Order: sequence, then C-alpha cells, then structure tokens
Amino acid sequence: MMDALKMVGALLCGAGLLLLIYIQSDEQRSSDFNDWVDQNYSSDGIIENSVAQPANRICSSVGEGLRCIIPAVKEALPYLSILSSLIAAGLGIRAATCVIRDSLDDFMSDIARQGRWASWAAVAAGLSVVLQALDRLGQ
Repeated sequence: MMDALKMVGALLCGAGLLLLIYIQSDEQRSSDFNDWVDQNYSSDGIIENSVAQPANRICSSVGEGLRCIIPAVKEALPYLSILSSLIAAGLGIRAATCVIRDSLDDFMSDIARQGRWASWAAVAAGLSVVLQALDRLGQ
C-alpha cells in the first residue's frame, strides 16, 4: 500500500514538473502565465479584488516557481479529481470482471488478483477524495 502511495505522489510531482516545464519552454507562454498570475493573485497568494499591474517576471527561483504554480494547481484540482475518479471506476470495473475459476487452487490466485485490482481502485478513489477536499478547501 505504501508503494502505491509513493507511486501516486511521484506521478503527481512529475505532472507538476511537466506543467512547469511546458509553461517555461516558451517565453511568450511564460510571460502570459506570469501576467495571469499577477492579475489574479497578490504576492501572498490571496486573490485580489482589483487588477494588479503585471510585473512581467519569469519564474526563475524555487520560490518564484511556487508562486507561479500554485494558481495553476488550484485550477487543475477539479480536473485531476475527475480523472482520478474515472481511473478508480475503471480499475473497480476491472476488479469486478476478473474471472474466478472453480478449481480450489486457481480460486485463491484469482481472488488475490482481484484483490490487487481492487486495491489500486481504492487508492485512486482515495486520491480523488483528497483532491476534492483540497479543491473545496481552496475555495
């Protein structure tokens, strides 16, 4: 179970890193994203009522990268939750459709295989719930 959680965490970190790389790979896209961040969020991460003047900063350090990525993650949380719940549903259906054979020797290995699929479905469902909770707390 712990290995599955580590894998999910690594996948989420990798997705965030790929998003940062994608944003920073093009100077115009980076500038547009920084302008969007400056217009919607103040320096402490709280949404401002008035539109801020864009500072045209590029996310160069770790602190600046976090300032730039947090709004994008807040926007992506509902979609990540939906994706995670769809994955959980697919894995649950896969677990439910495992063929269980009549032989006692085969029966135990089939139940173990079904349990592995069901455990992955539970991990994906748990991730979906956590993402929904984070999205709700962020509102």
